Amino acid sequence: FDNTKYETIVCNMAYSVDDKHPFNVKTKADHVRARIIQSGYVLSQTSEQKKENMMQVCYILAMDPAGMIPQWVVNQFAPSKGMEIKKFVKNWEKLKATMENRKKNDFKKNHQPLFEPNEKLVYKE
Repeated sequence: FDNTKYETIVCNMAYSVDDKHPFNVKTKADHVRARIIQSGYVLSQTSEQKKENMMQVCYILAMDPAGMIPQWVVNQFAPSKGMEIKKFVKNWEKLKATMENRKKNDFKKNHQPLFEPNEKLVYKE
């Protein structure tokens, strides 16, 4: 790392839930479901990038595909990730306003999660 100082860092992560989770949808009999270990985006912005209205975007995916993934499937879904990032960046100002409102209203302190977080993914100081 080069000691770059970032003014903004935003992270959006997801992971697969187990069969007992209330949001789990049963896998169809003739299908295999990949297990997502971690998936999401990390957006970062230095003060210089902010002046130029730019940001760095990193897409992260760690998964167990539970078998071979045909090349045509990879080719079909890979280009859509760029469009997802474009949409996310387009809505960036709205997202920043939402985050500021949550901060102002003590969202983290008052938020009641729907389920217990995965202990492996909880940040501890």
